[in-house]
Amino acid sequence: MLYAEAIRLFQQVMALKPADHNAFQNLAVCYLYLGKAAQAIELEYLVVLTLLVG
Repeated sequence: MLYAEAIRLFQQVMALKPADHNAFQNLAVCYLYLGKAAQAIELEYLVVLTLLVG
């Protein structure tokens, strides 16, 4: 499944660049396409917090 593979790759990007909000948002989109809305919402919340604090 392509989205599952993309999730793995975006998680690797996030490990290397924890401040990369684009990786968080792209990961959230992958979770949405897999029907995992709760995880997607949590990631978007983290993006907002990062942008407000950062």
